[in-house]
Amino acid sequence: MSATILHTASSTAMRTPKSVVAGRVIPAIAVTFMTMDVGMKLARVKEAIEGTAQLGFPISIVFPLGLVEYLARHADARVRSHR
Repeated sequence: MSATILHTASSTAMRTPKSVVAGRVIPAIAVTFMTMDVGMKLARVKEAIEGTAQLGFPISIVFPLGLVEYLARHADARVRSHR
């Protein structure tokens, strides 16, 4: 049997310094936003409650939603750290 080498676009793409920086900065912005959102929901900040209500969700769901977001983010971080 002969070994077959599969080439994917990511393995043949050239990594430039700009693309490496962008690959780190863009996820960092998303994580920062999610962390702020979770913190505001868990602290029951007035703006988080009002924003959730404006989106059509009941006010009683703000804290549980923040908890679910926290647990999802924590699980994602654990999965990524074991790669």
